[in-house]
Amino acid sequence: MNRKKITISLAVSLFMAVPAIAEAALLPDCAKQPGGCVQLSQLVQVGVNYGKFILGISGALALVFFIWGGFLILTSAGVSDRVKKGKTAIQAATIGLIIIFGAFTAVKFILRMVDPTGTYDQYVSQPTKEPARE
Repeated sequence: MNRKKITISLAVSLFMAVPAIAEAALLPDCAKQPGGCVQLSQLVQVGVNYGKFILGISGALALVFFIWGGFLILTSAGVSDRVKKGKTAIQAATIGLIIIFGAFTAVKFILRMVDPTGTYDQYVSQPTKEPARE
């Protein structure tokens, strides 16, 4: 019965996340027009958008592991097995965050080595839409 409740609540929360995932704007604005995305910079933009999305999901998962590990430790009531599981979850979340930030730093470093002038920034930042002036 307990597994069934967990499964149902997980399924409901995943379906609730669908609008947020759909609104993530992974594709640039030119993808909405026929034959619009034809430049390399737009392909780079798609890669950057996916990277930001994956970093966001990874950070959220790390937060869930931190909370789960803390919950296991707090509710262990002195049972060493649950304390050990909680510590393992927190250690795994910490290692995951270190890997995520290390990968992000490595990619930024490589981009700066490939393009020391920093012109890649124009490819990795979405242009902001300004309101029409009257």
